Amino acid sequence: MAKDTTPIEEFRRVTATTMRAVSRKEVNVSFVPDGGSLLGSEARITVPARDLPVEDVSRVRGEADSMALKMRHHDRKTHLRRVPRGETARAIFEAVEQVRVEALGARRMAGVADNLSALWR
Repeated sequence: MAKDTTPIEEFRRVTATTMRAVSRKEVNVSFVPDGGSLLGSEARITVPARDLPVEDVSRVRGEADSMALKMRHHDRKTHLRRVPRGETARAIFEAVEQVRVEALGARRMAGVADNLSALWR
């Protein structure tokens, strides 16, 4: 960490770098109060409190890992071809797909598994 870098700035840098490594894609990461969205290569991550409480850090890492895994393992074209039409069926299909991509990462990377557990606590 550079002398003039704050802990929150370093956390943001490391989180964005980790997202790029896990996803194996170029991703633009922004930290916002109401994060938790991924649109194409634009990830909006919830910003943790400035004092970086452990619970916030773990949850934000889980959020970032979840998005990175979706970028890495999700095939949009296949997904769109197979998505059901009904609202309930579609919601279930979307949830199962998210679980699938997260499971692929959690099985291979223990740290990712820990972060995802923190996200869903």
